[in-house]
Amino acid sequence: MLLICLLYHSSGDEKNAVLWLEKSLQLAETEGYLRIFLDEGPILLDLLPRVRHVTPRFVQSLLKVYQAEGKPRSVSSIHQLPSPLSEQEARVLTLIVAGKSNKEIAEELVISLGTAKWHVHNVLQKLGVNNRPQAIVRARELGM
Repeated sequence: MLLICLLYHSSGDEKNAVLWLEKSLQLAETEGYLRIFLDEGPILLDLLPRVRHVTPRFVQSLLKVYQAEGKPRSVSSIHQLPSPLSEQEARVLTLIVAGKSNKEIAEELVISLGTAKWHVHNVLQKLGVNNRPQAIVRARELGM
């Protein structure tokens, strides 16, 4: 249910995201399952206050643990993509935004040129764009 919530959230359907989060919280509260929510990280931080009325003590417990663990209060939307970028792809995107060529990306990450091209291709696909300028615009829209 939580995964369905996250799917709706990533597609911008907040109404259904909240609905599925409410259902998952109701089931999790009876068993005391905090970790499943905590492992999703700060993506849920925006939604939890909106569903506090469903399980007030449970939601409060989640928020307290987030704060105690030092979780950030917000997250870049780049981590909320339907197919999230791997760590290496995120590094590649950062270098694309910096205006680096494939050769420069390969040198900086100490990978082959072919591997750099493969990562660039994957980044463009995951961002849903066709070229580097579009990737840069999309990355900025997503908070990079």
